[in-house]
Order: sequence, then structure tokens, then C-alpha cells
Amino acid sequence: MTMEYIQTFISDTRRSCSTQSSTPAVSTTEECFMGIDEAGRGPVLGPMVYATCFGPISRKTEIERLGFAGEFIIVQSIALCRCRFYVDSKQLSEKQRDELFGCIRSYSDLLGWKAEILSPNDISNGMLQRTKYSLNALSHDTAKKLIRRVLDDGVLLSEVYVDTVGDPGKYQALLQDMFPHIKITVSKKADSLFPIVSAASICAKVIRDATLKEWRFVERGVEISADFGSGYPADPATKRWLQESLDPLFGYPSLVRFSWATCTTILDNKAHAVKWPDDDDSQPMRQSVAKELIFTVHTMATLQSLKNAARIPLSALLIVLLFPALVIEHIIGGLTMLASLVTLLQCEDRAKAFKFITSYQTAALLKEKFPNSIAVRS
Repeated sequence: MTMEYIQTFISDTRRSCSTQSSTPAVSTTEECFMGIDEAGRGPVLGPMVYATCFGPISRKTEIERLGFAGEFIIVQSIALCRCRFYVDSKQLSEKQRDELFGCIRSYSDLLGWKAEILSPNDISNGMLQRTKYSLNALSHDTAKKLIRRVLDDGVLLSEVYVDTVGDPGKYQALLQDMFPHIKITVSKKADSLFPIVSAASICAKVIRDATLKEWRFVERGVEISADFGSGYPADPATKRWLQESLDPLFGYPSLVRFSWATCTTILDNKAHAVKWPDDDDSQPMRQSVAKELIFTVHTMATLQSLKNAARIPLSALLIVLLFPALVIEHIIGGLTMLASLVTLLQCEDRAKAFKFITSYQTAALLKEKFPNSIAVRS
């Protein structure tokens, strides 16, 4: 049975989504502190998960009773739940992480958590788009989103501790500038320094593990093995899956982060090569695009001028744009496209200018559409 906190994501693994616990009532009446950490930054398979865990500062002494020894203690009334959070959640067994996450969830009236599940499809699209959306930028934006989500739920957030991505000083300044009323602390290995960050790390890791365990391939009509291991490039099971699951024409399913070098290397060596039109002739292609842009800009300027000159609605003249091949064929008439348009733009005789553009087949379309127009009849 799929865990309820990942159901939305599992229903369509191509899309990133948010998940969360209920918001403890105490967090809306007392000042709170919060930790942020991620899981799955390095894997070539599966999502990256950013998570946060937060609780009241009034319990901070109890929570951090053992300092930085790595124990996270929750005290509520006379009940005591002692959960051991280690330096790195990846060093724990899956069973240990599940138990710790269960401990956090069992104190839902004291601790809250939220997570962003970032799909491999969205990660790849961002990193491969024309203006690259780096993993660092994605991480920073996701941390901002988590803080906003917590604040939007009415949590009285006053302290935030974040495991850094990139330069901790710059990252801290970025968050501090955006949330000036919150004390922001960004540091390396924050999960070993701040137990609340360790708790967030546990949340992120358990949620990522759950998505891989329950992964549903959206690709239909093909059999895809679910024996893909942890998703990390060094994992033998992951390596084997990448080699065996490649389709030479279609590549990989959406479980894979196509922007990872591990993936691109295999695709380059074993998949069918794709030749794009502008690979060998990029300059002529750019010139062609430039001409089209010039044509569009000048045509719009021309139509606006004619609209003012002949007092015909611009919508009528825009019909010309619906037939670019016709316009190019007849307006150019042996001249270059640009020269023709410049000539038309510089024409001072209104009637002559209008006759110039309507003396071709487009005139019939204008007359049919606007039969009562004086300008068209002339």
C-alpha cells in the first residue's frame, strides 16, 4: 500500500509535488525553529527531495539536550521519545530511518514537516533548457518555497537552519535578504551540527526511498525492470539497470535524469545518433530566423501604417500574416523581401501604397472579408 504522503507524486511521477504533515497548533502560538535538508542530489535516477522539520523554540533546550552528540530528544508532558539522528542519514539502515521518521510523525502535535518532491523529469528539463536552470538554483528556490509554505500555514518561524548548497555565506545572505525577520543560519554539514536539520534530513531520505520503492512507470506498452537499486551512479544495480534498460531509439524512461553525465555518456555511445538541422549549418539557420523576424517586424509596421493611411481596421490587414507563403511569393516579386518591405514603408502615396499590397491575391481575401470598406473598393 502506497504511503499517503507520496500518493500524489506516485500518481504521476513526471510532475514535482508537495507533501506535508498537519501543522501543530503550538507552532502557530509559539515561536519556532526549523531545519532544511535534502536527499537525492547526486543520483542519476529518481527525484530529489527537499524537506523541513520544525518545532517550538520553547522545547529547544530539551531537543538539544545532548548538544551536538547527534541525539534528538522530544519531550512532551511526561513522555520522552529519544530518537538518534546521526551525522548522515545515509549512514543509517532503511529500517532505522523509517523508525526515526515514525518517531517524528508520532509527535504530530509538537513537530511538523513539509517536503518538495522534485521529479527527475523536471530536474532534467531545467538543466537542459536553453538557459540552464542549475541544480544549485533549483535547490535555493526550493528552500525558499519551503520557508514560504511554513509561513503561509501560520507558523511563527523565527530561526531557520539550512544545510548549504554552494557557498554558505552567499546562500545565507540570499535567504536573509528574502526573510529579514527570520534568523537564518546556513552551514556545511548542518545535519551534524543542528539536530533539527538532522530530522529534516531523515524526512527527505525516507520520502525519497518511498518514491523509489513505489515508483510507477508512466511509459506504456513496454516492460521496464524495477530492479534499479538506489539510483546512485556507483550502485552496481543502478549501473546494470542503465545498461540493460536503454532503448537505442527512445532512450530511457522518465525515472532517469537525462542531464546527468552518467546518462549522456551511455546515450552517446549506445543510442542512435540524432542530427539536428542546424548542427552543420548553424549560421545560415540563424540568418533564416533573423530574416523571418525582420519580415514579421516590418510587416507589422507596414500594416500599422496602412491602417492609419487607409482607415481600415488592423484586424483586416492582419489577414496577410495568415498567408506568409503567399505574401512572400507575391510581394517580393523578384526583389529581396527586405527591400520590398522598405519600399512599401517609405511610400508616401496612400492609394499607391494600398494598391501595392492589395494588387495580389490577398486583395480578394480582404474584399471578401470587408466588402463595404472604401479602402478595399478603391
